[in-house]
Amino acid sequence: MANWTIMNESPKALGTVQIIIGAVVFLFGFVLKSVSDSEIIINSVNSNIIYWGSFSFIISGALSVASLDTSHPSLVKAALAMNVVSLAIASAGVRVFSDDLQKSPEYHCSHIFYQRELALIFCRFFWKHTIGNSKVLLGFSVLEIIVSIATFVLTWKVRSSTETTSAAVPHST
Repeated sequence: MANWTIMNESPKALGTVQIIIGAVVFLFGFVLKSVSDSEIIINSVNSNIIYWGSFSFIISGALSVASLDTSHPSLVKAALAMNVVSLAIASAGVRVFSDDLQKSPEYHCSHIFYQRELALIFCRFFWKHTIGNSKVLLGFSVLEIIVSIATFVLTWKVRSSTETTSAAVPHST
């Protein structure tokens, strides 16, 4: 019985983690968007992965929590499908944030501001924080990949065991 409780509650906890990751990614993305300008191209801002990712993580987490509270088959299927979508978006996020980390502050700063000293200092400061934000968002995207897989597997197992249990119990009329 204790094993059933742990297995049944784990997807709820992981769903809550997905909601928190989505909120944190949204807030870091909002900061990244607010400091970007039209001169400097940040792939994660231009691709809007910071918004798509955070919303998919929040929706996936909410569906995971709700599906185990109600055990409605269509809600469980929606939670499973949304975990797959979150996995795909988190994988795309890893790629986009990795691309942002490949950018060289020296190249972009000298190319854009043509060696003006104060502008170079600002540009290097900007890139230092942009790369820092991208590293944090990359870490959260990797974490979301792991959590999406774990939530999918545990929800699938809970769904399978619920279907087996409900099929074994005869209904009285």
